[in-house]
Amino acid sequence: MKETIREVKDPLIRALCDPEVYDHDVASVRVIETHISWVLLTGSYTYKIKKPVRLPFVDFSTLRRRRTFCEEELRLNKRLAPDLYLDVVPTGGTIANPIIGAHPAIEYAVKLREFPAGAQLDERLVASEVAVGDIRELAETIDNFHGSLLSSQHFGNSVAIARAALSNVRETEQGLRGSKRLEDLASLRD
Repeated sequence: MKETIREVKDPLIRALCDPEVYDHDVASVRVIETHISWVLLTGSYTYKIKKPVRLPFVDFSTLRRRRTFCEEELRLNKRLAPDLYLDVVPTGGTIANPIIGAHPAIEYAVKLREFPAGAQLDERLVASEVAVGDIRELAETIDNFHGSLLSSQHFGNSVAIARAALSNVRETEQGLRGSKRLEDLASLRD
């Protein structure tokens, strides 16, 4: 993940780095970029925007698809994190002068409540701030959640899961050619 505003090449995302665009107090905007999203951290809220990409595992190539996937992300994640996942918000105006919450939409974002720096589980683990009981509680929550879901034979049978996993391994192998990590991937595949 990259995290700098200067490196943001997309003109809309650069424009959304202006604190004046938001309808709440923003001192500054930090951008975290992944291969499929831009995450804009504003201090009190986070806006997650899906990149207009089409990859073997996801298709965000149209505004309509990005809105649908934002709505699905909200629906799915709100079940376990209702205080974190807030809404799907449009961005209207123009690419140079965007307006959060305006229509007609030129883009959509999942709006989340931003949590404090250092509160992510990986950061808390590094800081030795996670007790064994915390991990047990998390595991039980996930187990209970998964146990409450209906089974899907389309996605959940062993053949479909193995096929998807091996497909991911093949795609990853292509990106790791010449890397020392290929041994790890071979071990995972086996």
